[in-house]
Amino acid sequence: MIKRRDKPDEAPEEGSAIPLNARRGIDDIARRLDDLLQAMSEVPSPEAAVSTVGGEVLQIAQRTRIERNERERVFGTTLFGDHGWEILLDLFIARAEKREVTIVSICRGISLPEAAVLRCIATLIEAQLVVRRAQNSDPRTILLALTDKGLAMMCDYFNGLAAIQGDAAA
Repeated sequence: MIKRRDKPDEAPEEGSAIPLNARRGIDDIARRLDDLLQAMSEVPSPEAAVSTVGGEVLQIAQRTRIERNERERVFGTTLFGDHGWEILLDLFIARAEKREVTIVSICRGISLPEAAVLRCIATLIEAQLVVRRAQNSDPRTILLALTDKGLAMMCDYFNGLAAIQGDAAA
């Protein structure tokens, strides 16, 4: 049993018992933090891109973003919960346009509170689709980028759409 502390910054007494379920929770949190820190350190270089984004694939991605904006205009933002997809889409287009993406710009782009965006980003990092890194010119600014795995999956998706649209036009 953990003894209640009078001051929040006071350390627990030596030998205080921590319940087993709390210890497991702490271990799980520590493991997840280690995984996130590892994923954050793996920033892909532009030269390591799995696929070149451009031409028809970029046009389809941009059209997808326009369609999303139109859907939000008509239906609002509360009916659909594709926040992870929206982040991946924005990062994919930004990479093709050679733009850097900050957490703040993602928050503005998908109209979500920062806490919700951070939870979603943590999920994408855990899935090894997105990495975080500090901006070179201002280390306080956090940039997001697709990993090679994330880029490959987005390219695969949009190449598949291009093939489907090509088949439909034929």
